[in-house]
Amino acid sequence: MRRQPQILQICLLMIGLTPLAGYCTSFVMVDDGDLADQAAYIAEVTVLRVNMSPGTLEPTTEYEMRLDHTLRGSAYSGTIRVRVRGGILPDGMGLQIFGAPRFVEGERLLLFLSPQSDGTFRILHLFLGAFHIKDVDGQDIAVRFFGEAEEIDIQGKKHVRRGPRSLDHFRLWLKSRVLGVHRSVDYFLSASEVPVDKFTILTGGDHFLRWQDFDFGNSVPFVAYAGGQPGLPGGGFQDFQQAMAAWNNGPARAVDYRYHGTTASIGGGLSFFDGINEILFDDLAVPSAFNAPFSCTSGGVLAAGGPWFSSGGTHSSNGETFTTAVGADIVTNKGIECLIDRIGFAEEVFAHELGHTLGLGHSCGDQASGACDPGSVFDEALMRANVHGDERGAQLNSDDRAGILFLYPNDPDLLFFNDFESGDTALWSTSVP
Repeated sequence: MRRQPQILQICLLMIGLTPLAGYCTSFVMVDDGDLADQAAYIAEVTVLRVNMSPGTLEPTTEYEMRLDHTLRGSAYSGTIRVRVRGGILPDGMGLQIFGAPRFVEGERLLLFLSPQSDGTFRILHLFLGAFHIKDVDGQDIAVRFFGEAEEIDIQGKKHVRRGPRSLDHFRLWLKSRVLGVHRSVDYFLSASEVPVDKFTILTGGDHFLRWQDFDFGNSVPFVAYAGGQPGLPGGGFQDFQQAMAAWNNGPARAVDYRYHGTTASIGGGLSFFDGINEILFDDLAVPSAFNAPFSCTSGGVLAAGGPWFSSGGTHSSNGETFTTAVGADIVTNKGIECLIDRIGFAEEVFAHELGHTLGLGHSCGDQASGACDPGSVFDEALMRANVHGDERGAQLNSDDRAGILFLYPNDPDLLFFNDFESGDTALWSTSVP
């Protein structure tokens, strides 16, 4: 039998500058000045070719790009090769990073890059250093697509502005910065609001992604790296179990994640599928899951996680076809100790990441789900794109419950149960619009 490639859909957690965020892809926003100062190379490019299997030892996607304009770095000419984590290896094994940037042939980009020893480049801070250039009514604008990533705010950290930029003004500002001239920021444009929608579901290939194991009454085991999470009392193992219990005790009765203790094995992390569902603390796998450690001063990626699935592996549930999750991994970044010890913070972050491994996207706060309306049911969801950071810990709200019931509906569709206090039989609908 031909072996199907294994692909991982990863959600990255980062830290931003509004309510504490963290999930799928969580990040703290990096200031444009820090981004420019940290980048060894800044260039405007056009994508020429996309190679999903560049023949490397780790799953990456390689983009051949034409250099259109160099703002910082050696005066390369012609083309460069930029690799983004996530892709398919020659043997069919693959990794899909939820939140990693994706480009298409002919697309124009402004990239902040880090050169590699093999002559290729990596994007600084995974996706924070990737701007898409769009023509809007005859004006070039530079925008970042955070997609599945969520932004976290750090109390006391200077607010970092985000939004679409005038490319002409941004280019001039960057050129001045490279020369050591700190100009005033004058390149931001007003961003149009995106309507809020209900929960979103992750996809694997052409279908929504979910576990089939629960349909047969089976549990899915998870282990934690024995070294524990630096900065958390007791290593964070109890926080992880509390996060798991939030989903196990939720409305979808079939969901059953089981904590199987600790392991001394670092495992494959986000680099290769090892058949073990693990939360790996402090980004110990080689190669690193992140191109830079997290900094409580300048920001960066907080954590990443998501489900592995097999290319072509599908199953049917309630008359619909789903891609089958076959594994899951969560990795936290180095340097997050300054945040992770806040009361309820780790529990909320771990629960959010587990929600992604179950197949849930964001309730609001990213490109797929739209902006968060403050105080709305979507803004209060565990699966919104930003961590609340208000000590609530791992708590599901009505939108989280609707999302998990969409993926794992209770059988039958209408659930009868006895109200033991009144003796009446109540009829509860678990249907999700």
